Amino acid sequence: MRKLNYAVIVLLIFLAACRSSTSLVATWQAPDYEGPSPDMKKIAVVALTANESSKLAMERMFIERLQFLGYEGVYGSSILVPSIIKKENKEMIENMMKEKNIDGVLILS
Repeated sequence: MRKLNYAVIVLLIFLAACRSSTSLVATWQAPDYEGPSPDMKKIAVVALTANESSKLAMERMFIERLQFLGYEGVYGSSILVPSIIKKENKEMIENMMKEKNIDGVLILS
């Protein structure tokens, strides 16, 4: 029984050591950026990733943070569906944002 316990402990330590780690290697901010405009209320959060579950998780995380800060967050994936993104029509995308009364867009990559 003791050998089994030791084997399980060694296995758990091994598995914990094998996990991947994530680190932030760089950030960038425009030198003249002073924060969001006071009249900005509704912000679309767009995650640029092909993995749908990652996209939704990233958008949800930032939307929750925006709501905590007093802004209304909108899932970019609910507005910018693949058929619209493939057309890459800037005016169409701008018009959609205006129709939804979106004041700003936060792009995550």
